[in-house]
Amino acid sequence: VECFLDLCCPFSKKMYETLTTEVFLAPPDKANPSRKRLTRLALEGEVEMIFQSVPQPWHAQSSYMHEVSLAVSLIDQAAFYPAVSAIFEAQAEFFDDKVMDKTRSQVYSDLIDVV
Repeated sequence: VECFLDLCCPFSKKMYETLTTEVFLAPPDKANPSRKRLTRLALEGEVEMIFQSVPQPWHAQSSYMHEVSLAVSLIDQAAFYPAVSAIFEAQAEFFDDKVMDKTRSQVYSDLIDVV
């Protein structure tokens, strides 16, 4: 399942959380056969989520958020999805009103603390 998501977008966060909690990590659901099948295939390693970074250019901090997640994956690829989850969890701390008076270095520092 290829997902085009922005770490600064609330709708992307909702999509990511739905996929990770209700599809890939959720127990099979007898009432929903298609989810049951996808969950089973995911657990068997036949289906995976591919995260495509799509930073919104009108939010500079979005690029920083994606850069940090990609830097994490360069150090340890297994740490990518936990880093993405942590950034999404702290997303509201990186909205425009929270970072508009911060330097780029300060935003990076805050992101590093998150991951």
